[in-house]
Amino acid sequence: MEFEEDVNLTKLLEKYPNKFILSIAVSKRARQIQEGAKPLIEITENDLMTPVKIALKEIAAGVVEINTEIEEDEDTELLDKMDVQLEAELDIDEEAKSKDLAKDSKSKQKSKSLAA
Repeated sequence: MEFEEDVNLTKLLEKYPNKFILSIAVSKRARQIQEGAKPLIEITENDLMTPVKIALKEIAAGVVEINTEIEEDEDTELLDKMDVQLEAELDIDEEAKSKDLAKDSKSKQKSKSLAA
């Protein structure tokens, strides 16, 4: 899985196995570059590179380190709330399916008793 000439995503994922943390780090660094931060790798004027490509190259080159320890911050709190909400929605869906199955069962039993 090659990305650009010298950025190998497979190798990056071996070094940082959590693809979500890697994507967050790339997006944060890309945003910094887009907002005016100077790239930490050498880029020629002929290189047509997006901030995301620059961030990936910086991480691959090791000039940008990723903290793989998850810290409790607003992002993780938001993710936790989303997890709880998703689990609640899944529980509601399961309950609705169970009720639908029970209704189907009862209506089948009624139609059998009418046919007899």
